[in-house]
Amino acid sequence: MPATSARRENDNVLGRRIVKKTYISPDELRPVLPDESLQLKKRTEADDILRDSISFPWIGRALRIAILLIAAIAMFFIVTQTASFLVSVRQLSRTEQILLAIPMVIFGGIILGYLIKMLLLLGKLRVSPQIRIKALRELAERDHLRDLSIEANQKAVEKLSSLLEDKKTYASEDYGEMLRKISVPEETISELNKTRLKLIADSKNLSGTTRDWLTEFNQGFQKPLDQIAKNRIQKHYIHAAFTTGISPYPLLDRLIVLQDSLAMLKELLEIYALKSSWDKSLVLLAKVILNTYLAGVIDNAAESGMDTVMDNIPEIAKNTLSKGMETVIRKVGGKASGMITQGYLVYRLGNATIKMLRPIQDA
Repeated sequence: MPATSARRENDNVLGRRIVKKTYISPDELRPVLPDESLQLKKRTEADDILRDSISFPWIGRALRIAILLIAAIAMFFIVTQTASFLVSVRQLSRTEQILLAIPMVIFGGIILGYLIKMLLLLGKLRVSPQIRIKALRELAERDHLRDLSIEANQKAVEKLSSLLEDKKTYASEDYGEMLRKISVPEETISELNKTRLKLIADSKNLSGTTRDWLTEFNQGFQKPLDQIAKNRIQKHYIHAAFTTGISPYPLLDRLIVLQDSLAMLKELLEIYALKSSWDKSLVLLAKVILNTYLAGVIDNAAESGMDTVMDNIPEIAKNTLSKGMETVIRKVGGKASGMITQGYLVYRLGNATIKMLRPIQDA
């Protein structure tokens, strides 16, 4: 047996440690990447949460389609009833026709002006990002989505800070002047501008977390805008209630409600310096049409309801009222009910518009 073979056998018998060289391929030296399918699943889940953390998207779409269909039907009734009214006007005397035509032409001109201004405004405004704070918080509470939560928060800060710096939105030279025109106090305008500049500076060099920045945006900038918007809504729904209360014709009621609705929408677009997405804008338009239609039937419905109430009160109570007093109660009660209802329509439209324009939602 050769000497080398004998030595190997002795090594094995004695149990000596034999070191083997292991060769590693270049592919094995590459870093191990996380499973791409798992990452995709996490990102899809995160997107689902961000899109809507509490409601079912298909329900929202179904409701929007239903509102648009109802608005189309209401528009048909508005056209037919307006045509019927104009036919009845032709039977009046020349003087009565002229007296009725004057307010209609005035309201028609005002409404056309607001429509043109709103279209021009919508053409230059950016779409509201509508950051969902609740969804971001839910992401942060899930350990396996925490990294994506940090990324989503950072993107939200970038979007909002770009709005604050945009010359077409809050950084516009005309923005402060527009707020003055709608009677916003000078100190409020100054405070808003200071907060805006501070948020821009903080976004470039964050000293706290992105969640802190978003909270400051919501409390220091968006909440004051919400209050300004609510003040304008109050002004318009009170005006609509009062003017429809003294209006003698359903067609004038419709023109009044339409004019106040368009004026309010224009002001809210200017206050938030943003517009809603096209589908939400269609829903708003549908609500304006519905309000316009309802304004023409509310007076008659309110008066009929008041007549029903008066007809069903006990005879003893009726006997205490003179014929003239009973007539006054019927008329005033019906008009008051109509005023409240028509004002409420404008109020609801304003609140719905605010929800669609806020840069941050679910705050």
